[in-house]
Amino acid sequence: MKKVIYIIALILISCGDNNKIPPEVIPKDKFTDILFDIEIIDAIHTQKNAGVAKNDIESLERYNLVFETNKVSQKEFQDSFEFYQKEPNHMMEISDSLIARLIREEAKVSEELRKKRWRTKSEKTQ
Repeated sequence: MKKVIYIIALILISCGDNNKIPPEVIPKDKFTDILFDIEIIDAIHTQKNAGVAKNDIESLERYNLVFETNKVSQKEFQDSFEFYQKEPNHMMEISDSLIARLIREEAKVSEELRKKRWRTKSEKTQ
């Protein structure tokens, strides 16, 4: 009987909330916001440098501004990134959210460009 109770206790403990995020880790929604800003910085930098992505002082300064704006340190971000990399379910959720947001933003920008071109065309024909 003691063995059965011991085995059940082990099963219950092992089925505990392993997906719980420690308090020192940046919450998923905030982490996603930070990654979004970093993706935008990287895209602008890559476009500005003719498709050549490189780590330079300008990008690092912008990353630091993102960290500062979000009130996190570079170390907190790095530690959180490492935590999420080890937790595939969390990282998948973050990635899905980030991709969806990037797609929404791209659609907004494309629509704004389309409207701007249409207005410009309309003005030329008048």
